[in-house]
Amino acid sequence: MGQADESPRRSAFAPRTTTFIGRDVALRDISRLLETRRLLTLVGPGGCGKTSLAVAIGRALEDGYADGGTFVDLAPVHTGDLVPNAVAAAVGLPEQGAMALDEVVLAGLAGRHQLLVVDNCEGLLDSCAPLIDAILRCCPQVTVLTTSREPLGVDGETTWRVPSLTLPASGADDPLGALVDSDAGALLLDRAQLARPDLRWSVDDAVAATRICRRLDGIPLALELAASRLRAYSPVELVDALDDRFALLTAGPRTAPPRQRTLEASIAWSYDLLIDSTATLLRRLSVFAGTFVLDDARAVCAGDGIAASEIGGLLADLVDRSFVQSERDGYRLLESVAEYAVQRRSGGEDERARLAHLSYVASIAHEFGRRAESAEHLGLGERINRLLGDMRSALGWAMRTDREVDAMRLAADLRLYWVIEGRMQEGRQWLESALAAERGSDPDDRAHALLAAAYLSLHSFDPRRQAELTSEAVELGHSSEDPKLRSRSMVLDGWSKVFVDPVLARRLLEAGRDLAVELGESPRVEFASFGCGAAAVLTGDLDGAARELEHGIELAARRNTYGVSFGRGALGYVRLLTGHVDDAIRLTSEALAVAGHDARALVGQWHALALAHVGRIEEAREEMRGVLSDAAGIGNPTYIAAVDGAWVELAGGDPAAATALLSTALPDLGMVGESWYEAQAYRLLGDAAEAAGDPVAAREHRQQAMHVADRGGNPLARTVALIGLARSSGDDPVRVRALVRDAIKAAS
Repeated sequence: MGQADESPRRSAFAPRTTTFIGRDVALRDISRLLETRRLLTLVGPGGCGKTSLAVAIGRALEDGYADGGTFVDLAPVHTGDLVPNAVAAAVGLPEQGAMALDEVVLAGLAGRHQLLVVDNCEGLLDSCAPLIDAILRCCPQVTVLTTSREPLGVDGETTWRVPSLTLPASGADDPLGALVDSDAGALLLDRAQLARPDLRWSVDDAVAATRICRRLDGIPLALELAASRLRAYSPVELVDALDDRFALLTAGPRTAPPRQRTLEASIAWSYDLLIDSTATLLRRLSVFAGTFVLDDARAVCAGDGIAASEIGGLLADLVDRSFVQSERDGYRLLESVAEYAVQRRSGGEDERARLAHLSYVASIAHEFGRRAESAEHLGLGERINRLLGDMRSALGWAMRTDREVDAMRLAADLRLYWVIEGRMQEGRQWLESALAAERGSDPDDRAHALLAAAYLSLHSFDPRRQAELTSEAVELGHSSEDPKLRSRSMVLDGWSKVFVDPVLARRLLEAGRDLAVELGESPRVEFASFGCGAAAVLTGDLDGAARELEHGIELAARRNTYGVSFGRGALGYVRLLTGHVDDAIRLTSEALAVAGHDARALVGQWHALALAHVGRIEEAREEMRGVLSDAAGIGNPTYIAAVDGAWVELAGGDPAAATALLSTALPDLGMVGESWYEAQAYRLLGDAAEAAGDPVAAREHRQQAMHVADRGGNPLARTVALIGLARSSGDDPVRVRALVRDAIKAAS
């Protein structure tokens, strides 16, 4: 009797010709699930790596089955009638005369302990599902692992959504290390090495590769196709070329099935299986720029053949078919799927989708603008944060399609959002572009947009541009029948003159406030009161400043608004000027605790000044570093912070650091016409020069401070400059007495 053949059983799963990268956690978790589950379906969009993962699992687990594993590839099968043939051939079951092939399969597998891997079930679900259901019922020791772009819908099925590969972090200190540490980056690097072995990765290349991974959503097929293009493109060039990804990513292996040779074909294969209404919804959903929720989809996509009540079911179908990703905070389309759906929209359909999208986000922005100056805006602000990408997309489309008035209204309605979130520069850009382009809009609409742009200019410390915008708004306001518009114009006009002519500014602010009181416009009264407080400081009326600020704080506190932080911080600054340093530290600390992006910089400066006054120099320096960093981070000018930072450095005994800060600030101060801060800067330069032992330079700087103060007509700036000149005239008692008398007169 011959010896039994003890040679290792040949694997049913073809060996890979390239490295299998990532999916360690998936391999482990799916293997554990298959210990207790008899049917598991790997679900995901085309190109996400379902087949590779299924084959890897099969190779890992087949030895645990007495009869091993079997791989059934349904990609070549074009009709459902042939599914039993494919399964029978894979498991080695010949035809049995007149016996139906599905019965042959069931009879042949009935006694086997086997792992059956069935790949590419989508498109053949009506045939796959009943056959696999019968196998599970009739063959108790057979376990089935399938891949599909949607679930089979069989009793007992467990679905495992195959995620995209983990992505490299953006902005990493070590971009190449971040690539290697991510599955998507590691795959791109590995396949790039195959395509171009001589490629040496620079830092710029690694940053570009990170962008490639992220723009392709970590989809393995897309990454492999992109890597093949590195034969002709540098990584940096490839990023730009991805703008036309479907034309670019077409170089799949000739041995791959046709639908896996190009990114477009991979998506088209599934798209062509959709019913009309589901395909229509997908095309409409592609108008969203990021995450959306069901209410968003209903508002934008319902109509013209799709009822709002149908959206939920159709959306669930798109999730099942892996076109839409379901996430904790809503839904989103992968970038490649969205781009494909956009390309499938016809001209008329595209305009319909864009108009519906613009109308929807504009309605949300308008409601935010209506509630903006009360606590009611808080929930809406979170909603706008979620839809910010959509707001930008709608604004951009409106500007490109001669709908500048729509863009102007939308950006103006978001005026407070831009400030609260520290996005003043972005808001200004949208408004300035729309204002420059629009023609023939309603004068009141234009005036509101001008005031919104002026408001952002105020918060961006650009008084010159603020004054220009406000001037046009005031002119339009004179002919307007809307008294609220006139009140708002007057208040912002006053604010635009606070640092230039505080006496006139206060008169304008008081007049605007009186009208706001008549109209019951509490937010405008609050805003005007804060402006009056600032103007009072600059005219030396510190008691009046405190009263105005306290009034503004009282109004702000009633509405629980962001104005509380500014008001308390400004009041702390006034307390500092009157010598109440402990009050100043307490008030500015309280203000910082509730400050948002809008007030953080100014309040931080005032807090730092208070800390420096009691010798807490290092804390003050740390606060000023944070202020300068925050201002730069949101694109705001840093010249005002630099002036206060210079005072802190002088208090800490470092005139060189003070001089460096002032040198960066002065060019901007001269351009924007901030006479108060410009005079302060020259006065502090004089103090720094004196501390450095250069009395000649000190005197020149102080004289320049006097010149700026006279030019600007600012009483407090003049007082400060005169005191500085008195310090430079220490050896001339007559001159000192004269300068002190002038300083007292200027301050009174």
